[in-house]
Amino acid sequence: MALILNRSRGTVEGTESKLLLEQVKSKLIGEARDVLINSRCSRWGEIKDVLTNTFGDPRSGEILLHDLTTCYQRHNESYEQNHENIKQKLQVLLEHISIREAYQDIKISKENNYTNLALYAYKSGLLEPYCSHLLNIHFDTLESALMECRKFNNERAHISFMNFLRGQSESTNVKREVIPKPQQLHFRPTPPWRMNN
Repeated sequence: MALILNRSRGTVEGTESKLLLEQVKSKLIGEARDVLINSRCSRWGEIKDVLTNTFGDPRSGEILLHDLTTCYQRHNESYEQNHENIKQKLQVLLEHISIREAYQDIKISKENNYTNLALYAYKSGLLEPYCSHLLNIHFDTLESALMECRKFNNERAHISFMNFLRGQSESTNVKREVIPKPQQLHFRPTPPWRMNN
């Protein structure tokens, strides 16, 4: 949908405009086609508005940005699931900008800004010890931050395994001092009828 809405930014006058509108109508199927036919739009701006209002996210850009920047990892959630949540929220926000922003320079600036905010939200929203580890490292993308989390997790698992092995080798190398079993005295008194005088 965003692809169709972004294909033609300007309005083309005359027969080219009508051809473009008919081509857009012919590419749509299902409910989108029905909405467009029933609306009887004749200009590209009208088509864009009808499709955006019907099928687009009704939330404003500010709400979408707030949703992105306040996303954090919950205790029952892995860092990979949190990464997917941030990535999905960023994608919704970028689609919103792509559809609604008319000026290319402003759109690119907002996309870069929101991508950096998403990266910071991911790094600062993780549970410890990942949060402290990632905040000290510079990343360019969300994927590189996710890869660093995986690397850090593998390093922690390796250290834990090595400590386990170290503990096992120390327990087998310790000489056990064998304490001899105390000897029992086998004293049996002689019964009186067996006593010989």
